[in-house]
Amino acid sequence: MKKLISIFLIMSIFSLGLSTQLNASDPTDPNKPVPYLTYTTGPDNTQVLTQTAYEPAGIINFNVSLNNPQDIFVHEDLIYVADTGNKRIVKLNKSGDLLQIIEGEFILPTGLFVDDEFIYVADPEAQKVFKYYLDGTKETEYTRPTSPLFGNSPYRPSKLVVGARGIMYIAGLGSVNGLIQVNHRGDFVGFFGTNPTSLSLFTQILKFFGRDLALNEPPSPTNVAIDEKGSVFTISPTASKQVKKFNIASEDKLNINISLTELQSIAIGNLDNIYILSKSGIIQEYDSYGNLIFSFGGKNTGIKRPGLYDNPVGIAVDSNNNLFILDQNNNSVEYLEKTDFTNLVHTGIASFNDGQYDVTLWEEVLQKNSMFALANISIGRGLFRQRNYEDAATYFKIAGDVQGYSDSFWQIRYNWMQTYLVWVILAVMLVYISVRVLRFADDKKGIYEPLRKLNDKTNKVQLVKDLKFTKQVFKHPIDTFYDIKQMHKGSYLSATIIYILFILVNIVSFYLTSFIFRTSSVESYSILRTVFSLSGIILLFVFSNYLVSTLGDGIGWFKDIYIATASALMPYVIGAIPLALLSQVFTLNESFLYTFGNFILVAWSGLLVILAIKSVHDYSVKGLIGNVILTLITMLIIATIVIIVWILFNQFYEFVYGIIKEAMNRV
Repeated sequence: MKKLISIFLIMSIFSLGLSTQLNASDPTDPNKPVPYLTYTTGPDNTQVLTQTAYEPAGIINFNVSLNNPQDIFVHEDLIYVADTGNKRIVKLNKSGDLLQIIEGEFILPTGLFVDDEFIYVADPEAQKVFKYYLDGTKETEYTRPTSPLFGNSPYRPSKLVVGARGIMYIAGLGSVNGLIQVNHRGDFVGFFGTNPTSLSLFTQILKFFGRDLALNEPPSPTNVAIDEKGSVFTISPTASKQVKKFNIASEDKLNINISLTELQSIAIGNLDNIYILSKSGIIQEYDSYGNLIFSFGGKNTGIKRPGLYDNPVGIAVDSNNNLFILDQNNNSVEYLEKTDFTNLVHTGIASFNDGQYDVTLWEEVLQKNSMFALANISIGRGLFRQRNYEDAATYFKIAGDVQGYSDSFWQIRYNWMQTYLVWVILAVMLVYISVRVLRFADDKKGIYEPLRKLNDKTNKVQLVKDLKFTKQVFKHPIDTFYDIKQMHKGSYLSATIIYILFILVNIVSFYLTSFIFRTSSVESYSILRTVFSLSGIILLFVFSNYLVSTLGDGIGWFKDIYIATASALMPYVIGAIPLALLSQVFTLNESFLYTFGNFILVAWSGLLVILAIKSVHDYSVKGLIGNVILTLITMLIIATIVIIVWILFNQFYEFVYGIIKEAMNRV
């Protein structure tokens, strides 16, 4: 009996464990966490993890079967689907109950738009746009425009939206001129939102010689959306700028840097938020300014989980900014609900759009995720409107918002100048008078005599003499390089010190440069990488130039090239840090001053390097050009060889390490 009970208990435990294991592997388990991560924009435009923004609420179980659906639209919280394979339009509620079917005239319905009066259907095979009343009664159809202005352009409407006064914006297959504008009478109004043609260098050369560039056509918009203000959005996956927002004058007013490819669909929420769906299943939400709010979703790789898609083709938004995703392969619509965190973010966006600038909402967001860049930007905007420019600048800087920081700093600078400009002028005058008085006192009493004696003593030190010699490069560069070659001025030690100063100046000037003009963030900047890269470039240049000159007709020695190149870098060594300090008082409006100043320093030093090569090797202009070109080519070849050797060495090291590790494990 005890044996039977034991066997029963063992079997029960085994069955329970098996059941638990099966439940744990069940991909449809609604209690499982979402199968994707959610990202937002962090500082310096990086993507960071954040709380889940939208949770899969389940697949809408239609009581009708869909076949190859290609578009979805939500109006008044009712779902309209272009059931393309069945040649019909179906209307359903969120429960999946069939409310209406429109069919009979379609060949390949692929695009939908619904407003308060009509249902519009785009059919590229029928080459028509159909217009129905909401009750399903046909109102009219729009065939190919007859206007001569339309020309021979193809008319295969695939997607569409309708704006004020019934103006239709039609995305047509092969329509390289942009969206097709047609009014409510069917008259052709014009083309809208044309993508620019991107010409390669080769095609520009062909164009110069009058060659036919018909094959180089601008990409066609593949999908379209419209907001409540009448702004029209297009996606063109093959264009240099994939997402555009056009005003009524067909001017692109959206600055958005999207990282996705193969964009499928676009929708606009009631906060003017932009939702973009890619073929990979990734969904990204942007605010009306083009700032990334959330990025989430993914591709179904065999794990049937809500939130992962086989072939997503359409996205729609209801009145509460919940999402509907149309999956063509699965013939299904998935419903995604906002989380409490997203509600908080949307409330903050709505507050800002209404001009309330309530920073407390965004501070609550930061308490949940301190890396949320949009929260810092929104707080900065709110503080800016409250004229709290100092704190606004701080939040803009954290978020990496250069424009916002620049605007805040301009106000800070303006207020400071109003308060202290008179005192600054008085201080400058006082310094000038003090200098004149001290100079007069020196003429009468010789108060600077101890300093002159100290200077005379230091000038007797050879290293000091070599370093001071380099200042001649500013007034007499050719004479300086002549003295290096013929008089053997300078030394390895003094040149090495200048190179070290050059590297240190680069590092220090980076940290002293204003946030507005930095090329990268402080967090991503590597001092070691800067030291090794600049040292490598300097040594590579000197060695390559010596090698080329030795094989050619150059007469300069390695030492001459080494010292002359160091002397040529003096303008940058002297001027980089003062320019970095000046950048602290510049805004974006004065960016030209900083850019031009940096250009002058680099160009000045570059020109001196070329003069150094010419003087040291006694080249003609023709010989100089050839030497510079061959030096650059040699540098490229040597760098390539070094990289290849490094890669091979790493591979060999990993191979040997793997063998040794395997041998040790077997022992």
